[in-house]
Amino acid sequence: MIMIPHIEGKNYIGIHITIDCAQMIIRICIPSEMPGGLDSDVSRSLDDSDVYNYIDMDDNAHPPKIELAFQRYSCQGVACLDPIEAIARKGVAALVVAQIGPDYLFRFLNEGIRVFAGASGKVSDAATQFLSNELKELSKKDFSQAHSKKSR
Repeated sequence: MIMIPHIEGKNYIGIHITIDCAQMIIRICIPSEMPGGLDSDVSRSLDDSDVYNYIDMDDNAHPPKIELAFQRYSCQGVACLDPIEAIARKGVAALVVAQIGPDYLFRFLNEGIRVFAGASGKVSDAATQFLSNELKELSKKDFSQAHSKKSR
């Protein structure tokens, strides 16, 4: 079970949070292998993921609400949703991945979705890594610097 400490007035993933009467809920997406859920392995890359695990976590340490979307097998004909569009439509604040390429990263950032890389293990492990600030938040600079070093 993922436990979420009370976060009012604390810095949480770089954002100072103030809570009125409502509870704070954050929605993250963690791509995984089949069958999906907290006990599934985190996908090595977004292209290889079978399931997008949408996890709603609140500040009262309630068990997280999990919604699964079977990405690879949900396409009918040629009208498949683009991964970025599919994830953005679900109101995701952060994407938690093992790794991601620059094209996907830039597109997620342009949608206002923060991207955290370095997740490993099960989906539950990745959620805990996210909550514990163990993952690296990526920015466009991360790939721009890597590209400029390679071109020298």
